[in-house]
Amino acid sequence: VDIDEDLFIIEAPAHLYAVHHMAEPLLQQGQFDEALKIFQKIYKSQKQKHGGDTHYHVGSALHNIGVVQLWAGRFKEALQSFRSASRVRFQTLKSDHPDVAVSLIKLGTAFFALNQYSEAIESFNRALKIANAIISFYTNNASHTANSNNNHCQHQQALLTKAKVLNNIGCVHFQKRQYSVSMSTFLAALEIQRQWLGDCADAREGDGVVSNTPSSTRGRREFSTVFDASICLNNLGRVYIEMKDWDMAIVVCEEAHELQRNVFQRRHPIVVMSTCNIKYAKSNLPGATIAAF
Repeated sequence: VDIDEDLFIIEAPAHLYAVHHMAEPLLQQGQFDEALKIFQKIYKSQKQKHGGDTHYHVGSALHNIGVVQLWAGRFKEALQSFRSASRVRFQTLKSDHPDVAVSLIKLGTAFFALNQYSEAIESFNRALKIANAIISFYTNNASHTANSNNNHCQHQQALLTKAKVLNNIGCVHFQKRQYSVSMSTFLAALEIQRQWLGDCADAREGDGVVSNTPSSTRGRREFSTVFDASICLNNLGRVYIEMKDWDMAIVVCEEAHELQRNVFQRRHPIVVMSTCNIKYAKSNLPGATIAAF
């Protein structure tokens, strides 16, 4: 890849992949400022190549900048990047394209991090509308569209995106102490996630389910779904704790803990959080005399 002082000369997809590969070790080491310089140069390069913000690659570059800023805790900067990314993606892709929803989800996350809850809900609801439109399309046209395997994967991804958005909406309501609303939203997300987890278990047990999805892709999606479901269960457990329903808090937090043990080490912060929630709930059961920490 030819590089000058301010721009990457990107002439082929392989060049873009190589430049992204340069940023990976920086992100893994938490060197966000250095990684951000690379993504900002990608943005400038794409903008020059395509003559402005009129190509979806520019939107992708802006989105990636926002992700790095979000990881770095620079939420106001991330907010502006995701606003721009969602605008460019909306203009250069179909309005119901999954990538538009992804940028809207991140935009809502940035609003949430800044305690701007009304704006977060608005962004999440826009993403939810897109996910529902995709789900409706593939549900209504399942037997009439070509490339059914690919369509099935996109349908599944839209469902998982919907679950992720519902979880995020539940988090906003939890922060606003609207526990009944947050509970129903978490439960709606879990209903979707449990179905997919059940499909994963059936496939692993070799019960005759056949998938043409590459095993590496399937593995990443399964990991992501287990992670998302365990987080949603933990969130639901927190709702039950706030409502002092200790028995239900223990049930859902133990289910979260069981899922997390399949993908994380025992001392991972997420596993520790579940363990603490379980012990706290148990310490409040009738007859408990000491806190179980």
